[in-house]
Amino acid sequence: MVFLINSTYKTNRYKLSLLDIVGVTPTGMTFLATFSYLEGECIKNVVWALKRFRGIFLKSDAIPQVIVIDRDSTLMNVVKTMFPESTNLLCRFHIDKNVKAKCKTLAGKKMHGTM
Repeated sequence: MVFLINSTYKTNRYKLSLLDIVGVTPTGMTFLATFSYLEGECIKNVVWALKRFRGIFLKSDAIPQVIVIDRDSTLMNVVKTMFPESTNLLCRFHIDKNVKAKCKTLAGKKMHGTM
């Protein structure tokens, strides 16, 4: 089973972070596994949410095989700690977005002769 974990910071009217976890089955079906509104971006809140998520899996052989996350350093560190037996991957969308931004920056510098 593959799970995608994403956190959006303060984009709602209450200025709370939303941590959502979506699962993907072997047949490609997606489902919402859990979500949490978290106060602040501190590690203890993310740890609390991921402990609750891990508690869903009663047997150790049911732990997620793959977890996909964005480049949020807090989330990356907590996932490594909470799910050491899972393969952790970065989200392709976020990788593509960062590469495009970097290319635009480099292209802009080259056009302006600052490279």
